[in-house]
Amino acid sequence: MAYDRKMILRDMYFHLQMMLLEVGDRVELLDMPDDPNPIPEGTQGIVKSMNDDPCDDAEYIIGVKWDNGRTLNLCSKVDRVMKLEK
Repeated sequence: MAYDRKMILRDMYFHLQMMLLEVGDRVELLDMPDDPNPIPEGTQGIVKSMNDDPCDDAEYIIGVKWDNGRTLNLCSKVDRVMKLEK
């Protein structure tokens, strides 16, 4: 039971952190579970855009220019990143 609560709190923390991102923030990818060709975990990048998710009013599509050259978006509902200090 305590483990489930910890997992829920962890997921809520990362979800809230995603919702507070701003254009220009540096992030590090922690998890991208639903993408068939994900960005590798630990890759860093810069937030380039924040747009409402057309499929879910309470979520965002976050455009990121990754340091490895890719530009794959994040979905605030399932992907997890950590905001880095500037």
